[in-house]
Amino acid sequence: MTPVDFTAYRAELQAALSVLGPQIEGLGALAKANLSQPAIQAVSAQLLSRRNRLRLIQNVIGAIDVLSAAMAALTNDGYPALPTIPIQETLFEEIMREIDAMISAIEIFSSGAISIEIAEAVFTKQSPPSA
Repeated sequence: MTPVDFTAYRAELQAALSVLGPQIEGLGALAKANLSQPAIQAVSAQLLSRRNRLRLIQNVIGAIDVLSAAMAALTNDGYPALPTIPIQETLFEEIMREIDAMISAIEIFSSGAISIEIAEAVFTKQSPPSA
């Protein structure tokens, strides 16, 4: 999976914020001006709309930052590879004994070789990775 780069989209959103800031400031000043009630209502509606857009863009930028950090952490963890983990031979043998016991238990409920083959496929016995 190729990591997604949000750099261009984040820059576009930042540019939109730089436009909205002065608009909001200007609309705020207009809302306090000596205007008719209908004009103040029109200005206030636009002010509310621009503030809402500002909040939404800030939320998206924050989400991009969180997502980018999470994706970087996942990549740094080696994603998509999931390596096998070395284990001591004695621990591996202990785990295999438990698996053998589970297979024995499954055989109680099985109706023949097919169920045993499924159980063995699920609990494939392999040598442990080197510790």
